[in-house]
Amino acid sequence: MRHHFNINLSGHPIPGQRNQPRLEAYPHLTEHLVKVWHTPASDAFFQDLIYDNRGGSRVGFEPSAYRDILLLRAIAQDVLPLAA
Repeated sequence: MRHHFNINLSGHPIPGQRNQPRLEAYPHLTEHLVKVWHTPASDAFFQDLIYDNRGGSRVGFEPSAYRDILLLRAIAQDVLPLAA
């Protein structure tokens, strides 16, 4: 899974565990997301976040941040056709 997805599962998170970093822990990413939101560029941005395009060399997001990214991508996919 680590060779395809940009998620860090090394800590074996416990479901519902608190204090895991959320997407807000990556302010440079949220800033960029605000810039590309409601544009066709958002799809490519989410692809870069979700999939490991560096052959497994990325550390990966904590599961809670990764879930935030997946949720926001789903929302963006729902609203992007409305923005066109």
